[in-house]
Amino acid sequence: MAVLDSVPPSSFCASEVAKMASAASPELVWQMIRNNHGSLMKARNIRRPFSKEANNLKNVNSYRFNGFVQKNVVGVEPMASGKGAVLITKKKRSSHKPGQSVLRQPLVKGKRVSIQKVRRALKGASYRKDLRSLAARRAAAIIRSQEPPRPAKAKKN
Repeated sequence: MAVLDSVPPSSFCASEVAKMASAASPELVWQMIRNNHGSLMKARNIRRPFSKEANNLKNVNSYRFNGFVQKNVVGVEPMASGKGAVLITKKKRSSHKPGQSVLRQPLVKGKRVSIQKVRRALKGASYRKDLRSLAARRAAAIIRSQEPPRPAKAKKN
C-alpha cells in the first residue's frame, strides 16, 4: 500500500489502466480459458472439443487456432446478404481497443478473385502461412456453398 500511496491519483488515467489490462500474455490467457469458455462444445468420446468462437478457422479448441488469444487473427464469414464472404483481420497495434481492432474486407467479385484477395491481403500483412491457406480454403468453401446447384445431367439409357 505504501507504494500506491506515494503515487498521486492523477497519474493513473483510464488509458494506462486499459493498456495494463490488455498486456497479459497470450499464453496466460490461453491457460485461463483453455478448458472453460462460452464457445466450447464438449461431448463424450471426442478427443478434442470443438470451439465455435469467431475467427477460429478450424473450429478446434487449440492455442494455435484460437480467436480470443492470438494477436494475429484471421476469420472468414459469409456476408449477411448471402452473396460473398467477409475477410476479418485483427490489427496488432490496437489490441487494447477491441472495437477498432477489427478490419472487415468484403469478398464479392467471384471465387477466383476473392481467393486471390485473401491470399494477397494475408501475405502482405505477414500472417502465418498455415492461416493463409486455411482462410483461402474457407473463403472458397463459403462462396461455393452460395452458388446455385447445377442441374443433373440426364442419363443415357
